[in-house]
Amino acid sequence: STIRKDHQVIILSDTFFNLSQPIFKKLNFPTVLCHHLIVSKGMVVGMKRCATDHKRKTINFMNKLHNNTIAIGDSYNDLNMLNEAKFGILFKSTKKIIAENKKFFNCNSYNSLLKIINKKHQEWNKEDAK
Repeated sequence: STIRKDHQVIILSDTFFNLSQPIFKKLNFPTVLCHHLIVSKGMVVGMKRCATDHKRKTINFMNKLHNNTIAIGDSYNDLNMLNEAKFGILFKSTKKIIAENKKFFNCNSYNSLLKIINKKHQEWNKEDAK
């Protein structure tokens, strides 16, 4: 994808890897941290969840490594991650969530998402060059 060509991307999701694997294949197998279903003899017998609040914790750790983090989410379960990131983006979110979280940039198209990501990276590169 265009974003992965120019930026490091990690997908943090509350989905199950087993169910979303066809989508990950279409995305050329990005790095994904999500939950897993435990399947035995064709039946779901349990699940292996990521750590509690894994999205926020991952961003927190990336920040400690001095990375400039951008988090992109669309719903309430993403807000902790967006708050932890250096720059949070609501992407194709509901009007209610946008109204309740005005501190985050929000957009509804891939082109505007890509544009703001590139803009933030250019700003950070200028700061780092000082």
